[in-house]
Amino acid sequence: MPKETEEYLDKRIKSFVWEGRKKAPIDHEILFLSVEEGGKNLLSIKDRNSAIAIKLLKTFLTTGEDRATWCDLASKGLRKEVSDRPKVEINARISPFIQTWAPLQKKLPRPLKRMVKTANKFRLKFDALALTKDVKGELPLWFHTGAKKDLGRHNNSVCATCLRNKHGVRSVDDILTIIERNYHRHSRRRNCACESCKLDRLRGCESPYKCQEEAIKILDCINEKWDPRLELNQPNAELTEEELTRNSAALIEKEKVIFDPRIAIDRVEDGYRVFCDNTSTSPAHQLDPIEGEDDPSDRAVFIGSCVTVNEDGEYCSAGGIWYGPEDTSNMTVRMSKKLASKEGGVAAAMLYAIQNSPREVSLHFTLDSKRILHALTKGLQEYEDKGWLNVDDSSLLRAISAALRGRGTRCTLREAGEQDRWNMSKANEQARLGLDDGAPTVLNTDIPEAYKLDGIKLSSGSQSMFYKAIKAERHKPERMKTTIMLDITRHAARDLSGKTPTDGDIWRSIRNPDISRTTRDFMWRCMHQAYKIGPYWTNIPNFEHWGICRHCQVEETMEHILIECNAPGQETLWNLAQRLWEMKGFQWPEMTHGRILACGLVDVQNSAGKSNKGANRLFRILISETAHLIWKIRCTRVIERGSDPSRYLSEAEIHNKWLYCINTRLKTDALLTDTRKYDKRALKIRTVQDTWNGVLKNPENLPEIWVRQSGFLVGIPPLQ
Repeated sequence: MPKETEEYLDKRIKSFVWEGRKKAPIDHEILFLSVEEGGKNLLSIKDRNSAIAIKLLKTFLTTGEDRATWCDLASKGLRKEVSDRPKVEINARISPFIQTWAPLQKKLPRPLKRMVKTANKFRLKFDALALTKDVKGELPLWFHTGAKKDLGRHNNSVCATCLRNKHGVRSVDDILTIIERNYHRHSRRRNCACESCKLDRLRGCESPYKCQEEAIKILDCINEKWDPRLELNQPNAELTEEELTRNSAALIEKEKVIFDPRIAIDRVEDGYRVFCDNTSTSPAHQLDPIEGEDDPSDRAVFIGSCVTVNEDGEYCSAGGIWYGPEDTSNMTVRMSKKLASKEGGVAAAMLYAIQNSPREVSLHFTLDSKRILHALTKGLQEYEDKGWLNVDDSSLLRAISAALRGRGTRCTLREAGEQDRWNMSKANEQARLGLDDGAPTVLNTDIPEAYKLDGIKLSSGSQSMFYKAIKAERHKPERMKTTIMLDITRHAARDLSGKTPTDGDIWRSIRNPDISRTTRDFMWRCMHQAYKIGPYWTNIPNFEHWGICRHCQVEETMEHILIECNAPGQETLWNLAQRLWEMKGFQWPEMTHGRILACGLVDVQNSAGKSNKGANRLFRILISETAHLIWKIRCTRVIERGSDPSRYLSEAEIHNKWLYCINTRLKTDALLTDTRKYDKRALKIRTVQDTWNGVLKNPENLPEIWVRQSGFLVGIPPLQ
């Protein structure tokens, strides 16, 4: 997409979202954030186009029979124009994305130039924890991506030119063939009589023995990780087919799953990764098993966790390690605020147990977190392929997988079952001890360079995944006004439900489907303080008076409009909402700005101590619709009628507006129960009846399933 079109579409989106205003009330970048981060999850045209460009790069780097014809033509175009420094002969050019030479961008056609810029911008690199011998052999030899600096002076030597042009050396396998040939009766002479040297002279090589010696020097310039002559040191890496099959069944049956430490890639295209920050030249390996008279000892480890949310809406989590009664190794792991999360205690306890257990011990973990278990077993390859994108506790899980891969013994994981109830209760008791104010346990989440794999695997990435990764790298704008409103809402929610929500909980509650779409947008803007009222006008010369409520002569904040203003509207509407709520049989809470925004988090309980879903739903509808109507009446009074007292809405008009709003919502609920029209999206009849039962007019005259009838209204009559 041309840049001009991209900019035009971006302007149209801004104009649509902000209703034609030239200046947005909040940073436009906030709209691109996820719902849990306070955004609208709005599509970014720029990021979407970048994701498409990465997808195109993925197609170009695909190998095999399915490779598109245009990819071969593009490869020729990239090899044609190359910088003079360093000098790269035509026969040494394979691909700039897997070698250390670069094409001359200013001479490239626009599509190829865009592809090279995409690779550079999103940090395309060729990297893997380890490579099989076949993959090492397929890589281009010249300007090798894993070469030491010494290879630079060998790339264009006389012998290197001969190896390329006369011996046809292109890949590592080609030069390995020369090195490993049988040199029977070989001598270091130009006229050596061995069969290999005779064959080389027939190809046009004048000094075969020199080329053979140069080949060894060139291969010695390749780092250990990429050298095909060196085998992987992973004695426990290969699980048998039987073990892999058993692992799949064990996950379902809650039996032991053997941790799979395999790390080597077996296809060249699997080595391309984007969003890479660094690559390691050291090969990942396992420590050799400790040999002794006895077999490595086994140890069962039970992992528990405990989590709460503090007054600031932050997770406070801890992990518990339980080996057995009176075992001095039983441990409580206190987590720092930086690492704390909903299930982080499990991961933290596992990491601590691994790092503090002798490596000759085979650890057998039992835990009650399905997510952590999945991340370290069936989902490990998938999460690594996507660079742990949007995976909770990724720093801990990456450290665990690296630590398990480096051990010389096998480890297993298992989901806790009924037979583990006592041990798991002890592990959870250990975890609860960590919720005090003690110092956090020191956890080393640093990953050894050899096991650090950054970025997303290009071959398994999708456009959606690339788009999310680009968004994740964006700077997340923070607003003090939004932070203040989140804290106000959090404390109000704790008063309403007894639970302290996180920021994500608050943002999700605003998107509750029980709240109408236009009201959701109103509450979202209130949370960001995006309306141009009160303080907005304070620092604008000659417009300061616009920030004053003309009826009350005080600063017109949203709290003043919804709760405090004496102009006709808010008091009448809240009285009506209170009246309807008390008809349901519940006590009306004192209304505040925070409680309005926290209405999606209310938790009204019945006599049995369980959540009353119908009452909760009615409360959300009443509070959100009433607050939004107060705002609309204020806009009518101030903007349309110029705050003229003679043109204020009458008490009866306000009363009837609210009644119309609530009755419309009641009828909409009833219509949405039609399963023939709305199929799975239809509301359940029981949900609607539980919401409105007790507040309807003349309920004794209504049938048991009244949603199928017409003529029902709430039990507050209109004013004439």
